[in-house]
Amino acid sequence: MHVTEKAFRNRRSRLLTLSTKVGVDDLEIISQRASAAGLKLSPFLRQAAIAAKVKPAVILPSINGEQYLAMGKLAATLSQIAHPIGRDQINETQPELERTIERSGRRFRTSGTA
Repeated sequence: MHVTEKAFRNRRSRLLTLSTKVGVDDLEIISQRASAAGLKLSPFLRQAAIAAKVKPAVILPSINGEQYLAMGKLAATLSQIAHPIGRDQINETQPELERTIERSGRRFRTSGTA
C-alpha cells in the first residue's frame, strides 16, 4: 500500500485519543454508515465530527427566586380554578372561585411581577 506524504504527516500528527460512549443501537447505525461510506470507524467519525453542522445549545436565562415563587403561586391558583371547571361545578363554586382569583391577583401584584 502506497502512503502519500500528506497521509503520513496526518497519521503522525494524531497523537491524542478521543473516546466516547455509545449505545449498542448507536454503534450499529454508526458502523453501517461508516461501512456504506467505505471507511473504518475512526476516519468516519473524524470526518463526521469535522464536517458536521451542529446547532448551538439554547441557553435560557435563569429566573430569579421572586419570579419563580410568583409563578408557583399563579400555577396553584390556576389549578384551583381549573379543578371545579373540570368537574362541571363552576356554578356551585362561583363565589369561592371569585375570591380565589381576587386573592391571587393581589398576591401577584404585590410580588412586583405584574
